[in-house]
Amino acid sequence: MSWEVYSVSKFFNKFKAAKYHRRGIDLFKIGEYRSAIEEFDKAIELNPDNPDYHNNKGAALVNLKEYERAIEEYDKAIKLYPNYAVYHYNKGLALENLKEYEKAIEEYDRAIKLNPNNPAFHNDKGVALYELKEYERAVEEFDKAIELNPNHPGYHNNKGIALYELKEFERAIEEFDKAIELDPNFPDSYNNRGNALFGLKEYEKAIEEYDKAIELDPNTPDYHYNKANALRKLNKFEEAIKSASKALDLSPGNIDSLILYAEIKADLNAPKEGISKISEAIASGIIDKNTLCEKIENELMEDLNKEEKNVLLNIKKIICQNKGKSKEEKAPKNKKSISKSPGRIRILHQI
Repeated sequence: MSWEVYSVSKFFNKFKAAKYHRRGIDLFKIGEYRSAIEEFDKAIELNPDNPDYHNNKGAALVNLKEYERAIEEYDKAIKLYPNYAVYHYNKGLALENLKEYEKAIEEYDRAIKLNPNNPAFHNDKGVALYELKEYERAVEEFDKAIELNPNHPGYHNNKGIALYELKEFERAIEEFDKAIELDPNFPDSYNNRGNALFGLKEYEKAIEEYDKAIELDPNTPDYHYNKANALRKLNKFEEAIKSASKALDLSPGNIDSLILYAEIKADLNAPKEGISKISEAIASGIIDKNTLCEKIENELMEDLNKEEKNVLLNIKKIICQNKGKSKEEKAPKNKKSISKSPGRIRILHQI
């Protein structure tokens, strides 16, 4: 008799837990992540041995950028059901958001071992490899994702990005072409195609691509920055300063945009206006002087033309005169002629 009462009670607990879990999913879908977590917690209290409840609580925590707590929930799900690929994949995404790329790859590999035919697993492993600057390996993973799902524009876009980093600009353009054919309304693909054309020194064509990206999304500062940079290469300084100003309006604290603005002002024989803009940004606390000066030191170590070098030396002399030399052992950053690492499509967490 006591066993029967226990069984009925356990059954109703599971039934109530499932209702809370369903409510949590509905709240998750409309972006009410805190409320969703409350419902998932109620479900977990009644039935702590259901791994989906922990997984989905983890997904809600990721959307709140509480990655460490999310990983705790994914670990609970994995402990309860270690052979379900999605739990490892989601943990990998949380680790990637913490910039723990090697650990993320370990989780993606576990997911791939359990389910090698899910293209998202290969795509996000490729993204982590990209972040580690292992571009050739990243291309291999994007190829696997494309083989499994050739009609996903994000996979072609991501492969194009990795090829761009390898300076294989023609091949990168082929991938961006495919991404745009599959989704003509995704502005990053146009921007990225512009970046590859910029790499080929086809600046007019690059500007056409940046304009398409801007038409679709006028509020992304990088598109305006890239257009300004290409216009400057064509000596169209008046047009370039308009685009650089727009980039700064959208992101006043972007150091790359401030430096480009100063460079173009120097091209227009108004170097003091560029220096003044940088000084104002420092005085208002929008940018950090030390960060700016370190960036200038790093860029001065690159292969610059005389005009670019003179502008940077002038900024250094006026703004950074009280700074000592940067540590010589610090590895120089690549000079960004294009401010934005080409965008990528991220796969949503599964729930």
